[in-house]
Amino acid sequence: MKELKSTLKVFREQDLEVREGRHASGHASKLLVGNEERPSERISVSLATFEPGKYVPLHWHVIEQVNYVVSGRATVTDIEGKNFDVGPGSYLYISPGIGSAHSWQVIERLEVIAIRGTTSREKNIQFEVDKSTMKSSIDVDYLVKQGGTLLKSFY
Repeated sequence: MKELKSTLKVFREQDLEVREGRHASGHASKLLVGNEERPSERISVSLATFEPGKYVPLHWHVIEQVNYVVSGRATVTDIEGKNFDVGPGSYLYISPGIGSAHSWQVIERLEVIAIRGTTSREKNIQFEVDKSTMKSSIDVDYLVKQGGTLLKSFY
């Protein structure tokens, strides 16, 4: 009979590598789950930090995501222009597609746990939306970095 081995992973946030976030200056990220050290089949979880004054333009995601605000305050604006004040204990369910497009205006240093419905880098992409034309676009360098230029998993 085989011996049962624990797969439980216990770690401290302070021991994790800080990476510059997607939105560059004023945005940092720590990958909690969904990497080689803490693999997952279906989800990735990260702790994102945004500094006060940071603005994240209107954008949408290809995959679904749930965000939980740990600390801080921000105003989230949806595709229709409706504002939501979010703070500790707020959840955002972000379905895939332009209907869940949103922007962030960070008021107080914000910490958000982001749970994404994929571990695939090529699916973990987002499109920015031009408010005046409602056209979506994506930076080619960012798309290449994420491995999304082949879009092999979309067909």
